[in-house]
Amino acid sequence: MEHWVAFKELIAGASGFDRGSLHVLASVPLHVFCALLLRRPLTSLWPWLLVLAIAVGNEAASGYADGVLEDWEIPGSLRDLLLVMGLPTFLALALRLRALSPAPRRAVPARPLPLLTVSTAPRDLIVDAEFEEIR
Repeated sequence: MEHWVAFKELIAGASGFDRGSLHVLASVPLHVFCALLLRRPLTSLWPWLLVLAIAVGNEAASGYADGVLEDWEIPGSLRDLLLVMGLPTFLALALRLRALSPAPRRAVPARPLPLLTVSTAPRDLIVDAEFEEIR
């Protein structure tokens, strides 16, 4: 677990973002990846639950990195869980509400589109570079 925490610190240091921002930034791609992995839409509960399980596992790995979960680490872990689950929850609910709303009607054009006319007159012969006739 020490390697996992060191890896997260490396990403935080290299990106310039604090760990809270990284939780938020990683949550939506993780949600999309879980939906693709499970072959479910983002409106399904299963990708959301998988993101929750991964987030809980991540926080457990961070909390037990030194072997003991201290009382002072629990509020920070809960905050991180809220940061991770906020955007996937919003995205899933917004897409679900969008699916429930009726589709807007398309406006019928006020006038018909113009038709293209095709000429039936015989065409002139076209001669290519080798002077062969092309019809």
